[in-house]
Amino acid sequence: MVPVAVSRRLSRRWRRSGFAVFAGWARVAGAGSPARAADDSKEKIEDANGKVSEVYKITGMEVDRVSFVPQEGGVPIDRPRKEVRRVIRTRIDDSGLRKGLKELDDNRVDAAAQSLAKAADVKEGLDRQQAMYHLAVALARKGDAVKARAAYEAYLAAYGKGFYVPETYGALGEIALGANERPKALDFFTKLAAIDGFQELGKFWTAYVIFLDGKFPEAEPKFKEVCVSASFQKRFPAQYAVAACRYAQCLARAGKAEEAFKRFTDVINSPETPDVAVRAIARNGLGDYYFDKGNYAEARRHYLYNYVLYTSAQETMPHALCRAALCFRKLNESPEPKHPYNGVKRAENLEKELKEKFPNFSCK
Repeated sequence: MVPVAVSRRLSRRWRRSGFAVFAGWARVAGAGSPARAADDSKEKIEDANGKVSEVYKITGMEVDRVSFVPQEGGVPIDRPRKEVRRVIRTRIDDSGLRKGLKELDDNRVDAAAQSLAKAADVKEGLDRQQAMYHLAVALARKGDAVKARAAYEAYLAAYGKGFYVPETYGALGEIALGANERPKALDFFTKLAAIDGFQELGKFWTAYVIFLDGKFPEAEPKFKEVCVSASFQKRFPAQYAVAACRYAQCLARAGKAEEAFKRFTDVINSPETPDVAVRAIARNGLGDYYFDKGNYAEARRHYLYNYVLYTSAQETMPHALCRAALCFRKLNESPEPKHPYNGVKRAENLEKELKEKFPNFSCK
């Protein structure tokens, strides 16, 4: 006979283990014996280091048996364990959801929107919750911001404490930001920052909105807070690059040129900065640093990077054209008027292009 204390410890260990959770899900599912139900949805995955782990597949997500961390598209997203258990214990129903998710993965957003709309109308349960959320995602990818916003709001109305509430707050905030509704965006991002596991992402977005409002002294400490976080850099590398770049801009505006220079350089050298717009901002920042120091040759090099390589970055292009022209005028490396590399001639060409493409931009 097992002593009571030992029995209690074993019971706690059983409840905390993957076996107890998945056995409970199998019983709720009514799919025969727990072992058979688990084996039907289980597969072994080998990682790059040769480590083999058992993973249970659940409609578009994978839940690791040991860590209980769902993986969407291969990217781990931290969740409270109780939420993961709720997902596992809910029977997944194939009511068009799988088809819609597959179409969404294949970027067939029109077909995905139709399939997911049908799945969302079936019945209550996790299927409907996933369908409603991913329907909004499909509409957003389709470029229909109005319908996407309505779909996200419908999800929040139906599942105010649902699994995808953090992502929904983030998406609604970005839609509001795209519509230049900054107070609404700030409200959604503030709500995101209040959710466990998403505090830093929410802080980043609130700092970003404050930055766009021109409140640079207020945005600077908020960006600094997320920039020093290793966990934020690991989980959200793209947002980290934006935060580092905007933080450097705040430092530059505050007269902290050397610290700003270091931050801009880190952004340029980081392999995790694929975004052209972010690199373009950093290039302009480095150009301004050298321009202010009178090193016009080095400044011109950074401005021309934007002009030649980052033509799609419309936020930074007019400033790059303006400053590159000023650098050519100041250097005037080939003073002969007919020389093909005459500095004044090249400056005039850049100024002409600036006036044609950005007529309202004031060059200084």
